[in-house]
Amino acid sequence: MSLKSSGDRKINYMRISVTDRCNFRCNYCLPDEGVEWKPRDEIMSYEKIIKVAAAAVEDGIKYFRLTGGEPLVRLGIEKLIDRLDNLSGCEEISLTTNGYLLAEKAETLSDSGLERVNISLDTLDPDKFRDITGIDGLNQVFEGIKAAKSAGLDPVKLNVVALKDINTDEIESFAEFARDESLNLRFIEYMPFYDTEQCDFGGNGDDLFYPLSKIYNRIEQEFDLIPDQDIKGRGPAKNYQFSSGGGSLGFISPISGDICKKCNRLRLTADGYIRPCLASEIEFDLFEEGELISRKKIKKILSDAASNKNLENGFKGSNLKKRNMSQIGG
Repeated sequence: MSLKSSGDRKINYMRISVTDRCNFRCNYCLPDEGVEWKPRDEIMSYEKIIKVAAAAVEDGIKYFRLTGGEPLVRLGIEKLIDRLDNLSGCEEISLTTNGYLLAEKAETLSDSGLERVNISLDTLDPDKFRDITGIDGLNQVFEGIKAAKSAGLDPVKLNVVALKDINTDEIESFAEFARDESLNLRFIEYMPFYDTEQCDFGGNGDDLFYPLSKIYNRIEQEFDLIPDQDIKGRGPAKNYQFSSGGGSLGFISPISGDICKKCNRLRLTADGYIRPCLASEIEFDLFEEGELISRKKIKKILSDAASNKNLENGFKGSNLKKRNMSQIGG
């Protein structure tokens, strides 16, 4: 059996948020007043996550990505990876991290069954890194990148959120870094997730939005790029290789582009909801009276969630979200 959504899209990918907690305080990700973490007893246990994942693979989910918050702050994440890897039907496990704890964990993660990793990195400047994240930790992230490559996690991808007037002066430096270090770097448009006036979706005025078309045009003037459809991954990036050197660049445009029509994923939040869409408030509760529902009901919810995936871009027309990115899992 396989899950289908509108537009005859096959849904075969699930993002699993294992925690809403994060050791960074990125100023574009969290509201100014911060967020209140979920009580630990409201966060799904690994046992319950596996029960949901086991039902999902029976319905055609083949690929899992672990997210947060920051997934590496949750103890025993390697055990979850190992159990997912042993599910019949699971073909790949990946993880998105800020990279701060990756150097000490990369080898164990790989040994447990993790195949590849995405590292969020929005600046190459130590002072700017501290301003954005609240942490003096850029060197630790660089060490995490090296450790991931050494551990055989392939490819190592960098996620760079384009932030107008914050890191857009580093566009060419990011491209050079990706080429020289043989990394797959993807530029991602800024997405608002809570009641904010920081972004008006059009790139006008004093906001954080910076369209990727401008980034591509800038890079094309400095580097010779070749379209590449063979880069390993399940995401919506338009990918390019450098004509000389290693590495590659990808461009993900959730605001100015039309990526929703190709979306093949569902999301499991850390507190036990299935979300069909990152930009929609629709979500399905997997618990009744504090207990995880039966496998039959889980499958019904997965089917309902797939049916509720939009073809239209959910970010256009509204910027009011009840949950921010760290609570959804990206």
